[in-house]
Amino acid sequence: MKWPIISLVFLAFIAADGQDSPQARAILDRVAQAAKAGRSYRADFSGSAENTGTKVAFAGNVIFQPPGKIRAALKLGPVEILIVGDGAQTWTYVPSTKHYRKVAAGATTDLESADPSMLLGGVANGLVAAQSAPDEDVMLDGSTVHCYVIAADYATIHFTFWIDQTNYVILRVKASSVQTTVDFTINKFTSEPALTGNEFVFTPPEGATEITSTTPAAPKVAGTIQAATLIKRVNPEYPADAKAARIQGTVRFTALLGKDGTVKDLQLISGHPMLVQAAMDAVKEWVYQPTLLNGEAVEVRTEIVVNFGLEPAVGAYRIGGGVSAPRVASKREPQYSEEARIGRLEGTVTLSLVVGENGTPKNIRVLKPLGLGLDEKAIEAISVWQFTPGQKEGNPVPVMATIEVNFRLLDSAGHWHLTRVAFKPPEGASMPSVIKAKFPRDSTAEESGSVVLTLDVDERGSPLNVHVEKSSDAKWEEEVLAAAREWRFTPGQRSGAAVVVPLTLEFSFARKGPQ
Repeated sequence: MKWPIISLVFLAFIAADGQDSPQARAILDRVAQAAKAGRSYRADFSGSAENTGTKVAFAGNVIFQPPGKIRAALKLGPVEILIVGDGAQTWTYVPSTKHYRKVAAGATTDLESADPSMLLGGVANGLVAAQSAPDEDVMLDGSTVHCYVIAADYATIHFTFWIDQTNYVILRVKASSVQTTVDFTINKFTSEPALTGNEFVFTPPEGATEITSTTPAAPKVAGTIQAATLIKRVNPEYPADAKAARIQGTVRFTALLGKDGTVKDLQLISGHPMLVQAAMDAVKEWVYQPTLLNGEAVEVRTEIVVNFGLEPAVGAYRIGGGVSAPRVASKREPQYSEEARIGRLEGTVTLSLVVGENGTPKNIRVLKPLGLGLDEKAIEAISVWQFTPGQKEGNPVPVMATIEVNFRLLDSAGHWHLTRVAFKPPEGASMPSVIKAKFPRDSTAEESGSVVLTLDVDERGSPLNVHVEKSSDAKWEEEVLAAAREWRFTPGQRSGAAVVVPLTLEFSFARKGPQ
């Protein structure tokens, strides 16, 4: 889960389609002006956050001093988080792990490193569209406060702000992105609290470790470079505190891969502080196939992503028996992987998923793979779809669903292409990747055709023992065999050595329609 909550809800970089209201923008400008030139205050807040089906309550307080100093304390389940900003830098500290992270004030590079002070004076920064909704009341200190309601869109998140019409202070925030929704309300507000100034100074506690976010430049190389392939992966151990708090998310690094394929100079890009160390400990034990430049092993920098996910705390419903099916509200078409484009692979990836109460997909799994990177492309596309959630007795509920993602090349009629790729690597070995493909000449036949081949990808990445397993017509076999023998691969690897990997390929073409 992308935490801390404070960091999530104080982002302002959303992108959405919709009408833009000058009046709504003017109100947000007034909020920014009030924050920069207004009075200091302390606010107690509480709310909840949901990520991939897991809902967690949180509470805390924030002290703000114009124009940009802030101190926020948050308790998320059993986990405490402290955020301190002096106007120039902002620190996030997790006492249970003794890790802290520093970013420039106002930074909004990702959900984990976003600075909460930018909400207080930066709600108009990066604004794509704003619209006014009907006014509503918010309870504060037992009294009713009349508020403007503004829906604001930035880059990846949609916000709704409830804004005090007198003081232009935000009293409630609701934020939603593809994976996460957050809703919190200020319960108590104190204007001009007594402050010493030390509230906005962060001194790392004894034994605390800073998590840096340096990303050195990658070595520059020229020539034909072979992509790195992971051949040994150690899964991270899920931190107990993070699991108890239902914290999930992604940790990203850059790393220098040595000539022997080992991971060196690991540098953090982004990630929740409670997950970073576990990810780092695991990645340091990873080993890649040595990267080749013109046939010689070289050092190269790459990006590494480690995902932390938990099973949902509650189950999902099946469609039927009073449970309606979710409907697609918006979607993004999947992109072809370069390897699949080289191999002209077409077909369908079947995915299972759960559509949450907020209409976001989660727990996406491959039921029927296609290969050559298209399974990953299908998941990548579906993960940003939005749904109208399924309902039970008029209420939105999480619902299990199955989706087929089709991959088709333009104008493939009459052109030979692949419809099946099945590697069978030995235990502990990586799969080869396609780097060169050749196909028979285009067919003008009236009927469709297919040829299934079996072969071995040898230690040099060349096909050996190429045989026809079956074909729709023997007349196609020799051309397909000749083409397949010219394919080239990055060989499979095990324990740093290339190994032979069996492979099945199905070549097909569909007859051309009338011209």
